[in-house]
Amino acid sequence: MACSILDPKISFFPKADGTILRSKHVAPPPLSRPQTVGPILDRDNVDRPIQAWSSSVKSTFYPNTEANEPSVVPEKPPDFAERYVRAFLAEHERLRLSVLWYYTRDVLLEDEFLAGLQEKAQLAQESTGWEFAVIGILDVDVYVRLATVGLELGILPRGETLCAHTVTQPPGDVFLLPSLMEDWRFQQCPYLESGGLYAYAGVPLRLKTESGHTVGLGSLCVASSKSEEPLTKAQHQALVRLADWVVSDLVQCTRARRQRERHRMSELLAKAQKETNQAVAMEPVLEILKTIYPDAIIRLQPSRATHVEFEGCDPIPVSELRDGLWEDVQYLDDFITNSNHLPTPTNKPVRIVASPCESISGSSLLIVATKDFHLVFDDADAWFIQACADLISQMWRQSLLAEAMIAKEKFLRAFSHHYELQSTASWVPWNF
Repeated sequence: MACSILDPKISFFPKADGTILRSKHVAPPPLSRPQTVGPILDRDNVDRPIQAWSSSVKSTFYPNTEANEPSVVPEKPPDFAERYVRAFLAEHERLRLSVLWYYTRDVLLEDEFLAGLQEKAQLAQESTGWEFAVIGILDVDVYVRLATVGLELGILPRGETLCAHTVTQPPGDVFLLPSLMEDWRFQQCPYLESGGLYAYAGVPLRLKTESGHTVGLGSLCVASSKSEEPLTKAQHQALVRLADWVVSDLVQCTRARRQRERHRMSELLAKAQKETNQAVAMEPVLEILKTIYPDAIIRLQPSRATHVEFEGCDPIPVSELRDGLWEDVQYLDDFITNSNHLPTPTNKPVRIVASPCESISGSSLLIVATKDFHLVFDDADAWFIQACADLISQMWRQSLLAEAMIAKEKFLRAFSHHYELQSTASWVPWNF
């Protein structure tokens, strides 16, 4: 018999990290997602980097548009010889990518977040009545679809995608193209000619950094296989709010992930502390560093050295490790500007965290360096690496104390033995 009231024997015992209501939409498992770039619709340009942003780019191709209105179609430049307007880098591209890499690291493993994205894509499609909806992120070389309605998931070359244009638009704006056929910028773009899209509206996934700059991490967009009427003001606002909701969820997801990782760091530090106390050795500390940063370069270097040297790159002056942090800005900028059609390389360190400590070499630096563009260190990393450096200093002080105690014990034994010999030699028996 069904009971209409709560069983008095049942208590409410929630999980701190549990959810109140799970989405009815299930995200595809990571292994079922595309692993390679495709489909490639513009093979003529796939091996060409896209151009940097500039004020002339904005005025030529993206003139100011009134709020809630379709994108203004500018006059075609007389010297424009391309089939269509390819995307451009964003205004603060390195900052944009650093923020993106930090907040989307391992995002494909976050099932609950991805399921929420799927629901938001469905809401975007329903609120506009257009055929398709996509939510995705824009990396240096590709656009990654994370959730879709009516279209396949995919990893697409950045230069040919319409969403790459959206990411460069002002925050809160909808890049509205109700009829691609009537816009010379996109009349011959691959997404119309080969993809069959005739209408597009996208809004950037905007995030404001502590420096005050607002960057676009990706886009939320809707599209149709036919020309559409321009979106209403309410539909504009719905897309903007959905996009902001996506970013809010992404930030919360990242914070939760970093809290879990910091808890794991604390557990590893406690384990290493215990092992270091039992046997004075540095190996437990190096092991936990390798556990957290399996692909990083980890080393101890005397503080008196003027440079940090790594294979494949010029010596790095220690003076450039400001507050223990370093980033190869010149290398990053050069790659972003000239090689943004390629996957990020792993041939040289791009970021370093260094913490002072004491070791057998005297005053030293514990250095953790990564070759992974996508690994952006934060304050939790700085705290963990400094804690490891403190353990190494503690271990070294224990070693020195142990050696001092041994030396003291040897000295006392030798002194005692010498005193006994002197006492024996000075004793003369009395004869009567």
